[in-house]
Amino acid sequence: MANQTVAVGVINTGTAVSPNQTPMQITLVNPDGSAAGTVKKAAAQVDTVAADLAALKVDFNLLLAKLRTAGVIAP
Repeated sequence: MANQTVAVGVINTGTAVSPNQTPMQITLVNPDGSAAGTVKKAAAQVDTVAADLAALKVDFNLLLAKLRTAGVIAP
């Protein structure tokens, strides 16, 4: 997955914002200018209770697998 940047606008200091104002649309773009995909949500990962490095490695690899499956990181 390519890095993504966010194009945003700036509200000047002292400018009132009405609660009825239309929200500003924010577009995520890839470095090449193409539209970026949607933000993914990975499956939950329980907090580790690993007692040693080997067990921590297993927990970490489970987290990486969930991020890959969700499309958050490349396979």
